[in-house]
Amino acid sequence: MLKSDFSFPVNQSGLRLVERHIDIDQFSEHWTIWHSGAILGLVGGFLAGVGGLILCAATYFAAASVSEANVVTDANLIGTCLTISTIPLLMVGAHCLDKIDESVKKKELAYKEKKRARFANVDLY
Repeated sequence: MLKSDFSFPVNQSGLRLVERHIDIDQFSEHWTIWHSGAILGLVGGFLAGVGGLILCAATYFAAASVSEANVVTDANLIGTCLTISTIPLLMVGAHCLDKIDESVKKKELAYKEKKRARFANVDLY
């Protein structure tokens, strides 16, 4: 295609418009299981850590005032389990973020190859 054979569209003010063809699926992110895992892992890890620490701290302050030792022990056990579950949840969230990044890079690479193949046979001069 020769440069002189191509004409740019003109808008009402007389300015030439350059058409930029952008594939809608080029960078669009569809909701996947990885997105759900990232949100559940990161938000759940944060909430489990904070909630576990608050629950553990509350049981230590409440131990002196509550005569029921079972309630304090159970709350302390739940707080400890929540605090320990923070690390695995954050690891799951980080893994899901890596998978999302990997899928975005694959889409970008496919788009660049598609664009390169489309313009491979075009003579610009």
